[in-house]
Amino acid sequence: MFGDHISKTGYMVEELTPGDVTDSTSVLDTSHPYVSVHINMGSIPNMKDLVGTTFFVNCCTDCCPTTVEFTDTVGVKSIVGKIQIGMKKADGSYFGASEFCQYVVASLKGQDPNHVKFAYKGSMLYIYDIDNNNWNQDEKEAAYFCDSKEIFGNINQAGERIWIQSGNEPGDGIWLQLGNASAAGLGMKGVNVSTVSGAKNAIEVSKSALSKLMLKRSRIGAQQSRLEHTIDNENNIVENLTAAESRIRDADMAKEMVKLSVHNILEQAGVSMLAQANQSKQQILGLLG
Repeated sequence: MFGDHISKTGYMVEELTPGDVTDSTSVLDTSHPYVSVHINMGSIPNMKDLVGTTFFVNCCTDCCPTTVEFTDTVGVKSIVGKIQIGMKKADGSYFGASEFCQYVVASLKGQDPNHVKFAYKGSMLYIYDIDNNNWNQDEKEAAYFCDSKEIFGNINQAGERIWIQSGNEPGDGIWLQLGNASAAGLGMKGVNVSTVSGAKNAIEVSKSALSKLMLKRSRIGAQQSRLEHTIDNENNIVENLTAAESRIRDADMAKEMVKLSVHNILEQAGVSMLAQANQSKQQILGLLG
């Protein structure tokens, strides 16, 4: 939807300072840049197209995965693990890009919805981390913009990760992480169906758990597909290298047999011509005698 007008890194890494934005939902400290991602809302011809779309964001502390959902309503609502942003004004019309960015920041200013912060300048909306420490690369990559610990669960609960090295440089590869599918990780721990309200809540929790489980399975499938593609590619490289090495090292038997036949013919022709020459000399000597 946004084309090239959105962060492509996959994690919060762009430096954000107070001078970069017009306003923000929290007071920006000047000691270090914040890590952030950007979305250019002005790249969408019709802001109404955002209705029904969702993205995930997580802060660098790796403890507060949040779903940001655009709805066909009025107002901004923050609940545990989710921020719902209405795309309509009070009169029922839809926001323009710049006023939408200002509206989001103004609606969430001074709040702490799951540690997720917003800032804007013109039609550019920034999502930044609540803290602005000197994060290292691993910590930055823990602040997913395009993914979420809603999929993986908390890293501390998700078990060990597996690093797959796929290139010749130290950082060329991927982390494989199956995620946390325990009752606690899926939000099912402590579900009580002994009351009417508890049973209703259990239904909602179960639906949410099923959604999370499907997301985990989708991510595992994507990782498996990526590995299988890499394996197929490596096998193709090995096959091509083997064929090239064989052409260099091994003789082309058909070509060599043709060469042998040519040499044999030339040799036999030479012997035949020599024999004929000797026979002619003997005939001449006979006449002279």
